[in-house]
Amino acid sequence: VYFEVSCISLLSVVIVLQTYIVSFTMLRTLTSLVTKVGGSGSMVLRSLSTSPVLSYDFIKTEKRGGNNNVGLIQLNRPKALNALCDGLMVEVGLALDEMEKDKSVDAIVITGSDRAFAAGADIAEMKDKTFQDCFRGGFLSGWERISTCRKPTIAAVNGYALVGGCE
Repeated sequence: VYFEVSCISLLSVVIVLQTYIVSFTMLRTLTSLVTKVGGSGSMVLRSLSTSPVLSYDFIKTEKRGGNNNVGLIQLNRPKALNALCDGLMVEVGLALDEMEKDKSVDAIVITGSDRAFAAGADIAEMKDKTFQDCFRGGFLSGWERISTCRKPTIAAVNGYALVGGCE
């Protein structure tokens, strides 16, 4: 069973869900079930009765290592040199949530591409925002998720690591 949600971005879905759901845990569960449908701008919320397979727009995930015990998150915005937009950071947070729940994952590696780890914050996303918009709206507040991960997390840096990409 699918429920279609008309939204521009995953972040919009989170804001809509926050309005109607009190429990933060439930919010994270529902948010992790949202996937984008093609390039239409629509999102689909999978029923809680199914086991979702998450697909991402801005990252790739997989398990590696001899025992498949290392979770790998690869930033995947090559045209933007992996610039850190809100959508990418939301997806990294969701992937970290999944890897933390997975008892077979002992450590997590976050990497970029050969050309760039991350080019910092996405200026195109920020250009029309005022300081007040950013401050009051919690712009980039999801970036803290990496620092709260309870499993060992390693940044494998290749290429450029600029501004926010160095944090």
